[in-house]
Amino acid sequence: MAEKYEQNLSIINSSNVRGATKLPVLTIGLGRVGDLKDVAGVIWHDEDGNVVVSTKENPTGIVYNQDLTLVVRVIGGKVLIGGQYDMYCPASNKIDGLLSNPVNLEDELTAEQLAELQPLFEATTSVVPSMAPSVPNRKVVVITQDLLCGDDHLPCQLPLSWTDGVPSYTDLYDGDVFLVEDEESGKGYRIGAQEFAETHVLD
Repeated sequence: MAEKYEQNLSIINSSNVRGATKLPVLTIGLGRVGDLKDVAGVIWHDEDGNVVVSTKENPTGIVYNQDLTLVVRVIGGKVLIGGQYDMYCPASNKIDGLLSNPVNLEDELTAEQLAELQPLFEATTSVVPSMAPSVPNRKVVVITQDLLCGDDHLPCQLPLSWTDGVPSYTDLYDGDVFLVEDEESGKGYRIGAQEFAETHVLD
């Protein structure tokens, strides 16, 4: 396993791993990926019939395991960050916990925010809003300039569980955060600087 995350291990071994707590975040379940309808520039079907999702880490699209549940988060009162939804597919063993605290969207969001989410709601028959609980004792590395290489970025492999065994890469930039899932193997993933600042506190 470790060789698959060699670049990630380099980050961990070259830096100070710190503790962090994830804050409660409004998280909306959108149902099974394979059941979603197309949303222009956001969700579409590829030539093999798989549903592809554009995410902040993979704006050109990522093919998740079609049985996973897609979620969208509202962070810092923003539905769209840089014109993109904050969407991803949690691991199957985490989805129930994320969606365990139901809330009423009309109580949580403005009419404008709801309108921005409407294209996603129209693409699914399942909308499950929840205030995802806080998560303590996370391990993170704050990316600094000395950890970067090349054109000010360093490729980092995302967890294979997110991509159904297909390697997927994203770029790390100064100020981003690498969340360490396993220090020994190097498994982990990127959290953008803005997203981290609005969803976590460093211990």
